[in-house]
Amino acid sequence: MNRRARMLGVLLPVAVSAGLLLIVYRRVDPGALVTGLGQADPAWTVLYVLLSFVEPVLRGLRWSLLIGTRSPGTAIRGLFISKAGNNLLPLRMGDAVRAQFVRDRAGIPYSRSAASILAESILDLVLLGAIVLVFGVFLASRRGMVLAAVLLAAIPALALLAMKLPGRLPARIRHSAPLVLFERISGHLKTMYGENGRNALLASTLALWALTLSTSYCGLRMFLPSVPFLGVIATTVFVYFSVLIPSAPGFIGTYHAAVAGSLALMGHDLRDYAAAPIAIHLLQFIPQTLAGLALGAGYLFSNDWGRAWEGLKAARAGLLGGGRST
Repeated sequence: MNRRARMLGVLLPVAVSAGLLLIVYRRVDPGALVTGLGQADPAWTVLYVLLSFVEPVLRGLRWSLLIGTRSPGTAIRGLFISKAGNNLLPLRMGDAVRAQFVRDRAGIPYSRSAASILAESILDLVLLGAIVLVFGVFLASRRGMVLAAVLLAAIPALALLAMKLPGRLPARIRHSAPLVLFERISGHLKTMYGENGRNALLASTLALWALTLSTSYCGLRMFLPSVPFLGVIATTVFVYFSVLIPSAPGFIGTYHAAVAGSLALMGHDLRDYAAAPIAIHLLQFIPQTLAGLALGAGYLFSNDWGRAWEGLKAARAGLLGGGRST
């Protein structure tokens, strides 16, 4: 990658973040914003910060199952360091940080790290989709609870069908890029299930998402007198997809726009709660960054993350092309 391309890769996300902040806060009075920061409820603030610390622990425990390490502490430490990496480095370089960390500390190859990171995304998207679908059906019908329960019970059957179906499709379809990727990821998950237990992986995913919804609720309650479940779902969904948009380190701008969007969906004017997106972001950003630096500041600043990122990207490409990465 030449110098101009690298500069563009850094400057474009910063421009995206700056543009989103300008759009979101264009009608907000700076004085009201500063005043609003002091209006956060102390009890909900403390609870929100505590839950934000627990999230990397649960995510690290699940990741240890996906990469098949016998040292969950290494995976958890890698998650905390990668949080700091995402907050300080551009383009979600935290993924490269944790892949390199477990490679150095536990001998986990890039190929397995890449598969585990993609598997994480698939698990989270499936469960997030199930939450949204169940809640949508519940809202749409008086008998929604029954329909929601049926849909929720059907999800394991649909997942099993998805695992079995690709092998029975015509070769032309079976060898398409999306199905090749799905087959490789599902194969990785089957291997991890055999080694670590399907129940542990399912339990950790459910616990992680219960914590995520609880954290979203506490973050909103710092400022709002009441929060409907729709607001919690909207915030969780918007934030999850916002971090996929290339932006400045720490997801500045995209995260704020996601929270502002959920406030609008609940019928609130951002000018009345202008401090909410900033406080919700900062009270995760600062503690998690400090924790990651405390656990691995020397490691974080001593490696060539450009090289690690290239290795991780090559391993991801190998999942599609059949290649292998160490």
